[in-house]
Amino acid sequence: MIRILFGIVALSLSACLAAEPIDSKPLFASDAPLAITLIGPLKAIARDRAADPEYRPAELSFAGADGTATRVPIELRARGKSRRSPDACDFPPLRLNLPKEGIEGTVFAGQNKLKLVTQCKLRDRGDRYQQFILKEFGIYKAFNIITPLSFRARMVEVTYVEGDNTLATSFGFFIEDKDDVAARNGLQVVDVQELATSDLDPEQANRAELFQFLIGNTDFSFRLGPGKEPCCHNAVPMLGADGKYRPVPYDFDATGIVDPPYSMPVEQLNISNVRQRLYRGHCEPMDVFEKVLVEFRNARSQISAAMLDQAGLSEGTTKTMGKYIDGFYAVIDDPKRLDKDILRLCRK
Repeated sequence: MIRILFGIVALSLSACLAAEPIDSKPLFASDAPLAITLIGPLKAIARDRAADPEYRPAELSFAGADGTATRVPIELRARGKSRRSPDACDFPPLRLNLPKEGIEGTVFAGQNKLKLVTQCKLRDRGDRYQQFILKEFGIYKAFNIITPLSFRARMVEVTYVEGDNTLATSFGFFIEDKDDVAARNGLQVVDVQELATSDLDPEQANRAELFQFLIGNTDFSFRLGPGKEPCCHNAVPMLGADGKYRPVPYDFDATGIVDPPYSMPVEQLNISNVRQRLYRGHCEPMDVFEKVLVEFRNARSQISAAMLDQAGLSEGTTKTMGKYIDGFYAVIDDPKRLDKDILRLCRK
């Protein structure tokens, strides 16, 4: 079934991205799925539970512009937190450290360190974990519809090889580098320990917070990092010339619309499961929040298409996701439910 995706052109977002500056980095300039092979000590990488995993020598193979195989040396390591737990997944997300030479004129030109979201279970009977990766990928595409101030993603079919053995072939996707997102939008990535609500650009903050409510995400903060880490949690603050920070969210696996078996709500929130929506944002200034509501209402069909019109999604997955999206619009289109489920919960 995995090969089906590569016989079908992915959903086009050209209309949405037309206003963005043209960049010289081709990896995220196309929505066409990409086939790659990773060769290296993948089992050792998967077993590495260190807080700061080490890079290990590996190789990346892909088709060049003329169709011939291109093979370049890279470094590879595990990354992430929750998905590295053996109780959650048997294979971690990865970070690729690409060489400065050897990728000129290829789809990877201009890339340095790349995040790869991997399929949580490489051995995937019934395509269950394939569905999770496709759902999370669709979330990134949906936020691209709402705003160019979002991470672009590129679907890949990854063949994992160690020595003479092919371990698996499964879905994954690359995520755009945060500095490239900032550059596209005329912003700057700045490390900051903590932010006040007044430090945030209200339009982007309201937009991102309402999007988190749409997908059923409560595992984020636009003001603080996890523990003693810098701001923010599952979001990158990007500074504008006006001195305001724009939060750009990422990491959407443990959301209600994806609903993987390892996802658990934060205990302090008093919700029974991740599919239960809880608004954790602001609604001010109210004129800005109302503007954002209109954006989401006007983009309903595009948002739905970005998430649902993907080759590889099963009929059952599409139906369940569609109902979940409809549930969001049932709230924001009904004044009484909007007041009860969002406005009364708005943070000050």
